[in-house]
Amino acid sequence: MIELANLKKRIISAAILIPLVLFAVALGGFVFNLLVAIFALSLFYEAFLILKKQKKLALLEKHIGYLLAYIAIPSACLISLRNSAGGVDALIFSLALVWITDIAGFFGGKHFGGPKLAEKISPNKTISGAVSGLIACILVAAVTFLFTNNISFLGFIAIALVISIFAQLGDLFESFLKRKLAIKDSGNLIPGHGGLFDRVDGLLFALPIAYLIFSLTYSNIF
Repeated sequence: MIELANLKKRIISAAILIPLVLFAVALGGFVFNLLVAIFALSLFYEAFLILKKQKKLALLEKHIGYLLAYIAIPSACLISLRNSAGGVDALIFSLALVWITDIAGFFGGKHFGGPKLAEKISPNKTISGAVSGLIACILVAAVTFLFTNNISFLGFIAIALVISIFAQLGDLFESFLKRKLAIKDSGNLIPGHGGLFDRVDGLLFALPIAYLIFSLTYSNIF
């Protein structure tokens, strides 16, 4: 069963953070760019604290290029997508897909259970949770399609599924890193979620894909 106290923390955190993120996206401009820069620096600092606590700062020096790319590329895509034609709608849609993938995956996995998705990487994730996330994204995309242009229904659903799949891959990748470092959460900044990496792991993989789709390939959808 889902731990009630932890679930309440997750709901409260989401109820506060999601409106703030959407407001920042709608606002745009210097404030938005500054917030993204702060977000990127906070992720880097969180990674530094993790490695310092694990007494593995040598890994930071050895792999700093990969870490910077892991944080900087999605951050740059976040700004670029927001500032592109139709970028506000495309970014909000992309964020919604990542969030709904996480939410539906969490509750679907808890409710249906069943075979594990990748037990050696993330013992709590199930195939039913992954499928629940994909189905939820299809439903969101089906409704959003009514507000799109110059794309087929199946094409738009495919885009939503690709973003959702990459969000789940991002989640699994962070789980892989945490297992390598023998930690449960990346921090305790966000009640019910852990650290920043725990909350945005899916976005770090999904944002570059969303940018490639909406800025470079289908820039006239919204």
